[in-house]
Amino acid sequence: MIAHFVNQVSRLGFGCGSLSGILNAPLSHEAGAAILKEAFNKGITHFDTADIYGQDDLPREQVQLASKFGIFMTNTNNVEVRGDPEYVRQCVEASLRRLNVAYIDLYEGAGSGRVRSKRIT
Repeated sequence: MIAHFVNQVSRLGFGCGSLSGILNAPLSHEAGAAILKEAFNKGITHFDTADIYGQDDLPREQVQLASKFGIFMTNTNNVEVRGDPEYVRQCVEASLRRLNVAYIDLYEGAGSGRVRSKRIT
């Protein structure tokens, strides 16, 4: 089953952070959707998201979805890193709801190596 999955993942992925307004001025919904559709039409099936990016619907059965946990914005607009099991569960459940999907293919810890995988497994 893993070999089947790997063969379906595009060689290039699309990082969705640039669509969110976190790193730059936010795009309109229409502009963001047009960019995602163009990437998909060009063969991209791996879309990398994170819980901090926002929400939208996607053709779930046609893409391999990756998301991240570990970084978040505080009330004072500082970026913090967290990787304790409770936070990871909270993040994955929120991502599943926000993305309106039943599963995420690849769930990664973000935060410059400061998230300890030993603590979250």
